[in-house]
Amino acid sequence: MENKCCYDFFMDPIEKKFLNKLRKKLLSKAEGKILEIGSGTGVNFELYGKHDVVAMEPDEKLRIKSLDKVNNKNIKVISGDAENLEFKDNEFDTVVVMLVLCTIPDNKKALLEIRRVCKAGGKILVLEHIKHKNKVLAVIQDILTPVWKKIAMGCHLNRKTVDIIGNLGFQIIKKEYHIGNNFALLEIINNK
Repeated sequence: MENKCCYDFFMDPIEKKFLNKLRKKLLSKAEGKILEIGSGTGVNFELYGKHDVVAMEPDEKLRIKSLDKVNNKNIKVISGDAENLEFKDNEFDTVVVMLVLCTIPDNKKALLEIRRVCKAGGKILVLEHIKHKNKVLAVIQDILTPVWKKIAMGCHLNRKTVDIIGNLGFQIIKKEYHIGNNFALLEIINNK
């Protein structure tokens, strides 16, 4: 079995114990027309209400696997590149970004694209693992990242995602750290 299709299997214990609660909490803030960046295997699909959702996933195998989770929801699953979004300016009320900024080669460009397609005053909801503030744990992340990238679809364990978002001028209205400060949950208002 390829590593890219094993997300549900390997992540299931962490999802059940921690991440599903964080996903529910964050997605309860979603409104209007929603774009989900990097929808993977569709793990968020069951958490969307009656919203219209465009779920973008560049990996064909993950995208196909996610179709089993669409059910009768208003979810359209498409291929796409977060660094070059093929949507109009201001098309979405909410953009959801969960555990994907670590894999995007140019996450700054992707964030600027997210800003562009999200309406002014719209929401950007982020759940990401981050570089640890503890220096010893951060060094361990740095050491593990080259190997981890190869087995986890390019995932960087050591990205300073919260700093990157803040440095791009996004208005973070709520910031929480979870699971030993390894994950950040952010609510952002698109202040373009």
